[in-house]
Amino acid sequence: MKYWYAVLLLVMAALMIVTHKIACRKNSSSLIKLIKRVLISAVSTTVVYAGAITVSSSPVAVVLYGLYFALTDILLIYVYLYVRRYSDIKKSSGLVRKILFGVAGVDSAMMLINIFIKNIVFTCCVSEDGITYDIGNITLLYYLHRFFIILLISMSLTLLIYKYFKSPKMYKKKYLVLFLMLAATAALDIFSLAIGINIDLAISVFGILGFAIYYFSFIFIPHDLVEQLLSAAVRNMDDGIVCFDSEGKCVYANDSVTSDIGKDQLTTVMNALFK
Repeated sequence: MKYWYAVLLLVMAALMIVTHKIACRKNSSSLIKLIKRVLISAVSTTVVYAGAITVSSSPVAVVLYGLYFALTDILLIYVYLYVRRYSDIKKSSGLVRKILFGVAGVDSAMMLINIFIKNIVFTCCVSEDGITYDIGNITLLYYLHRFFIILLISMSLTLLIYKYFKSPKMYKKKYLVLFLMLAATAALDIFSLAIGINIDLAISVFGILGFAIYYFSFIFIPHDLVEQLLSAAVRNMDDGIVCFDSEGKCVYANDSVTSDIGKDQLTTVMNALFK
């Protein structure tokens, strides 16, 4: 099962690489830079985890699992920074950014020390297949790592749901979809722990989440947005604009016209002119 799951993860990594290539065609901006960092971090995390669950050497497994945990910190920090930028939160995030990367640095240092001093954070035990390795003998530092992960996800979800309620109706969809996808990722992680399997199911949707981030940032246009903008522009023009159907009935007149004459009168004039 682990080997097939690793293949799925590599497919997700390939999807994220393609998305990154597409994103590179966009003009450089603070948002596109964050998306690229999210995608690069997600690809690295996915590939490293695929190696960790399939390797048959205990020392190598310890290194790969430790690197996976460290990369997860970086990935979720960039996801949070992306959500801040995507949600157009005006308050400066400089101090928060420094604190988050500082905590991630300490967490990564513990993972590094764990390679040389066993059971500082976790150890690797032979899995049921007798070939690969799972993490085991976890300590308090591992639970602190998990808490940090939960905190980062909660911060991103809070910003998205806040923006959802504050945005106009036509824009709610793009915030809601990302909220649901990020929440589903967290739910898969919790589900993995709840049923006691030693595979992180959340990583399996990283590729889809990465593409969704790019799509809703640069491609998605709310339904009828263009029509509504054009309608507003025509409605508020100083010049009068009148539209008739094939039967000579007035179907539209902007405010400059209707302030002086009604649609029924325009229809009457049209019929009189073209009899």
